[in-house]
Order: sequence, then structure tokens, then C-alpha cells
Amino acid sequence: KEFIKNIFSPAANLQKINMDRPNAWFSDPFHAVRFGGLAQWVQHIENPQVNNFLLHELPALAKKSHKNQEQPEGYIREKESALRDYLDSYLIDIIAQHPKTKFYLIFPPYYRFTYANMAQNAPYNFHLHQYAVRYLVSKTHPMKNVHVYGFEDQQFLDDIANYKDTTHFHHRFNSYFLDAIASNTHILTVHNLEQYLASCKNLALEFNISQLNDEVQSLLRKQKEDALQTSKSAME
Repeated sequence: KEFIKNIFSPAANLQKINMDRPNAWFSDPFHAVRFGGLAQWVQHIENPQVNNFLLHELPALAKKSHKNQEQPEGYIREKESALRDYLDSYLIDIIAQHPKTKFYLIFPPYYRFTYANMAQNAPYNFHLHQYAVRYLVSKTHPMKNVHVYGFEDQQFLDDIANYKDTTHFHHRFNSYFLDAIASNTHILTVHNLEQYLASCKNLALEFNISQLNDEVQSLLRKQKEDALQTSKSAME
């Protein structure tokens, strides 16, 4: 409704957007400036999408203050049931009702830290994440009109330069996903699923959260030193 309304009565200072991709954010400097590496995140540390992570969440996790939080078995079983109901209602039932429509389902690959944090500090959440992948693949296995794709085992997840925060990757990877669909690669099946999940878990457990925090703290110190030097030069 907002876009239709602005066609006939444009709001003041309305930015021109591509109506083919009205929600695209990658060309907005607010987001784009943080791609390219950890130094870019630190340089724009005032941005709320990375501020709390760099200054509070990451340092706390590096101290292992949230290590191995457990949940009762009943709680996990309840969450598994909720996941099944959700996937059945919003994906599997719809796919079954439209056998002539092809469905391509992609699990979005977040920055590796996201999975590492779950696997190392909240293993029940990582279990539920992998449970959802396993359930979706097994339930859709008999269906001929659906493919499920997983990229969590790929190396690009380990490079923070590909992300503007811990979950949003550079838009060039959309083409990477389309190429995978076109070439029938990265498809998850009941035959390769367990190997895929095991690889993803190992990568999450091997990720060094403390080392990432050390890099952040080093960049923050350098930023303060540079600011102090600039201030001294200006006074002279």
C-alpha cells in the first residue's frame, strides 16, 4: 500500500527506488559501508546493527560467560514439536497441495559466528537448528517438486568481509544460489544430509570466538589511538 500511495502522492524527500526490488538494501550506504572486513564493522561501530555485538555480546561470549547452557529434555521435545508444526503448516502442506509447482528452498547461510555461538554456548538451539534441516529434508524426500539447498558447509561463511552483520550476506551470493539451482549442486538429500550436518557442526565448534574478539579489541584500540593522534595534530 505504501508504494502504491507514493505513486499518486509522492512523499517529501522520497528516495527513488527500483520497483523490481523495492526492499533491496544493498545499495544503501547505511548497509553497504560495512562490507569488506572486520575493520569496516569497527569503523562504523556506531551502527546499531553491529554496535551491541562488537561492544557487549562478543566480549561476553569470549569470556565463556554463557558456556554450555542446557535445557530440560521436555523443553527440547516441545520445541521440536513446534518446529514440525511450523514446517508442516507453512511449507510442507503447501508443497503437497501444489504438485505441479516447483519449490526451491534455501537455508540462508549466516556468518559462521551465528552457528558457532549456538553450537558452543547454546547447544540445544544448535540441535533445534539441525533438527529443522533434517525434518524438512526427510519430509520432502518423497516429493518430486521440491529441492532443499544448504550452504552452511561453505568457506565463504567464515569470511566476515562477506557480511554486514552476523546474518546478512552480500547480495552477490544470490547469484551463487541461483547458479547452484541451475547446476543442481548443494542439494540436500537423505543420502548426504548426515555428512552435511556433521561438517556444519564441526565447523561451528572449531570457530574461535575468542580470537574474533581479540581482533575486534585490537582494531578498537587502534581506532582510539588514531583518533587521539589526530586530535593532537589538530591542536599543534
